[in-house]
Amino acid sequence: MAEIMVGEIQTRTPVDKGQLKGGTRWRMIGKLARRVFNNVQHAMPQEFGSVPHTIVAKTKKALAFKGRDGKTVIVKSVQHPGNPPQPFFRPGAAASAKKIQRVLR
Repeated sequence: MAEIMVGEIQTRTPVDKGQLKGGTRWRMIGKLARRVFNNVQHAMPQEFGSVPHTIVAKTKKALAFKGRDGKTVIVKSVQHPGNPPQPFFRPGAAASAKKIQRVLR
């Protein structure tokens, strides 16, 4: 049943590089209990959205990324515009519940 839930969640997961989709997994927490989770750092902001915020270099002196022109940009911080919610986990869990009910009948 946990596999069904993971599959339903993954089919609804937005994909850029696949990290978020691959982050949905399950773990046994009891004889008949499983926990389905996604601990990728941007899973919550993807599911619920985020407000505009500043991203600051924490472990290095600066952030580095490719700009729109393809050139490397190096800065100490960037202003993220935020993003609207793109629910994938809750709709996937709801869809899996319906499938699991059919399996258990």
